[in-house]
Amino acid sequence: MRLKILLKYISSEQDVQILLYRASGQEEILFEGAASDVPWTYADMDLDNDSGDGEAIFSFINEKNESVIGIYIEEK
Repeated sequence: MRLKILLKYISSEQDVQILLYRASGQEEILFEGAASDVPWTYADMDLDNDSGDGEAIFSFINEKNESVIGIYIEEK
């Protein structure tokens, strides 16, 4: 599934974090901000279900005590 399809179901004001999972086990944060502001270069990428624990989507509370949806994408 492409990220842009998932973004249709997320509130435009929801904070998201777009990440890339490297083979070395390192995570790279590509974008942090509102779902409506995700750059289309990332939105056109596929979700990465093979990252870390095998889940492309997760949620967490950031240091500002706000909910964030983390999303792994595959590098093309």
